[in-house]
Amino acid sequence: MQRWYTVKVKYNKKGNEGEESKKVNEAFLLPAVSFTDAEARINKEIGQSADGEFLVHAMSLTEIQDIFRNSDGGQWYLCKITIAYEDDGKVTKVKQNYMVESTSVQEATNSLDKNLEDALFDYETTNVALSPIIDVFYQDLDKEISRTYAE
Repeated sequence: MQRWYTVKVKYNKKGNEGEESKKVNEAFLLPAVSFTDAEARINKEIGQSADGEFLVHAMSLTEIQDIFRNSDGGQWYLCKITIAYEDDGKVTKVKQNYMVESTSVQEATNSLDKNLEDALFDYETTNVALSPIIDVFYQDLDKEISRTYAE
């Protein structure tokens, strides 16, 4: 399972043609092997879109089971599910979080259900809410690590 980090950054965001840049405080989600790696990755990503200096002012490890992108784009929704299973006659509940890119709560719920339809467990969706995450910088972390060690 990948480790996901939420990184909050303050920076001057470049405006569209003819618009001035504006100061923003945004949250991003990205996979990394450590806090140091997360900071290096966000510096690379934000460095391309920031107008001048930027400040990484908060980082936290975030429990995300999986990310489901939408080819049509949209906003990011945090979907929480509960899985209940019986173990030695005792019911155990496990909570999992998923990030779903969608244009509405209903579409996010439908996308979550579609992506989990082949899952080997029954679940209950307990919450679907708009996330403060602006973007998810998803990269194949395993390939990048193996390439680094192979060189």
